[in-house]
Amino acid sequence: MMKGTSYLTVFNKSEWKHSERNDLRRAQTKRMQSKSASVSVLRLRKLRSGCSLQLFLSMFQAARKGILITFVLAGLLLAACAGGQPQINLETTYFDFGDVVNGEILSRDILVSNDGDEAIIAQSVSTTCGCTTATLEPMTIPPGGSANLHITFDSGAHGPELTGQLTRQIFITSNDPDQPEAMVEFTANIIDKGTP
Repeated sequence: MMKGTSYLTVFNKSEWKHSERNDLRRAQTKRMQSKSASVSVLRLRKLRSGCSLQLFLSMFQAARKGILITFVLAGLLLAACAGGQPQINLETTYFDFGDVVNGEILSRDILVSNDGDEAIIAQSVSTTCGCTTATLEPMTIPPGGSANLHITFDSGAHGPELTGQLTRQIFITSNDPDQPEAMVEFTANIIDKGTP
């Protein structure tokens, strides 16, 4: 062999056509796989947002590989979504008690509704300070149903000398996957008993 010599493979006419057909088939197969993946993704965009991410990824990977199991996975994905999901909705997430004389006990009710397709199950209702209490009745809210969040604030809980602006939060922990912890915040300006 001499340095710098390159070799060229020579095909006869029938071998060339056979090779050309194989290349064409491979290109068509790749286009079909790509189209199948695109169709699957378009169908998935129409599905509910709460569906299992793992099933989505499995289906997408299968579609990219051109496996016909895509349709079976789509059926499983639809079945997983059939139950829907809860969606908590608060009447308001902020309110102001305004000026409050130290020692007053105030309360406020807030409507909590379920705009989802599955029952909301509240695991807990908590507050950021002992001067505030909150209860949710009922703790399970059916789809389309509502509950009452009752908030009580004791402005004198920190003693008679406390004055000024306070901010407190109430948290509802539930099974809503998009908002597992809903929050309501309120403010109050505590004034001295002698202030008009």
